[in-house]
Amino acid sequence: MCHICGREYGSRSLDIHVKQCKKKWEVQESQKPPGDRRPCPSTPKKAVEFNQALSGSKGGAGYAALDTYNQQAFDTYNTKALVPCQNCGRTFLPDSLVKHAKMCKGAGSGSISQMKNNSYGGETAASSSSGGGMMSRRIDA
Repeated sequence: MCHICGREYGSRSLDIHVKQCKKKWEVQESQKPPGDRRPCPSTPKKAVEFNQALSGSKGGAGYAALDTYNQQAFDTYNTKALVPCQNCGRTFLPDSLVKHAKMCKGAGSGSISQMKNNSYGGETAASSSSGGGMMSRRIDA
């Protein structure tokens, strides 16, 4: 998993992707006013363990290292790349946060319970995904 954008990649593609993703982050941040710029999230693991996780070595140790890296990458993405809403505390990509903030009523507003009885006539479960923002999926009972 990329710790910058939150997307999942194969172990051989991830190193290539992270380099490109870091460049994209820096370009996007350079277009913002200096006070609004954020640093690129750093790699969540030490370089040796990161390389071990990416090596794709077979066996429990390689998979365990990869799982550990993916969990830390996910945590880094959620805490460093996403921005929390000042009202409810949920995290979003910066563009999504602007849209969310316009309608957010704060924690305990019941917005999730309102989503459970949506216009589809079915029950949904809302989840905050790694892509930032509120998504819902249909639950078939």
